Amino acid sequence: MTTEIINPETDEKMFISYIDKIRKEVECAADNWLHIAYYVYELNYFGYYKKHFDNIVDCCQANFGFKKSTTYNFINIVEQFADNVGMVKSKPKLQYVGFNDFFNAVRQWSYSQLVAMLSLSDKQREQAENRGPLSFHNYSLLTFIC
Repeated sequence: MTTEIINPETDEKMFISYIDKIRKEVECAADNWLHIAYYVYELNYFGYYKKHFDNIVDCCQANFGFKKSTTYNFINIVEQFADNVGMVKSKPKLQYVGFNDFFNAVRQWSYSQLVAMLSLSDKQREQAENRGPLSFHNYSLLTFIC
């Protein structure tokens, strides 16, 4: 079902308004995934789940429906990308990663880009970091298609 355009000027303003609203919501949704990743990391790091569950995977599955891979992707994103030396793989951190350290390190990347980069080698991560997030998106699409 479509509606007729009654006032072209008003319709154009409404179009722009709705595009802006949707764009802001999409940005918030993307930020929410990074927040969720960080909170799962903290839940695991501090072991807050241990009174109720045997492991972090069982906790996240029961409470949020997250699969094992999703749970570990959240944790690994924080542990591997909250490094001030760049996107180089590192051993899981024994040291606590602060909220601001994590968000400052990943602010230019989306959650889906970070998940895709988890499986990259150090050299590939360096190339992705040098290209930037938009180029990485195009690169990852091309490698997926080819």
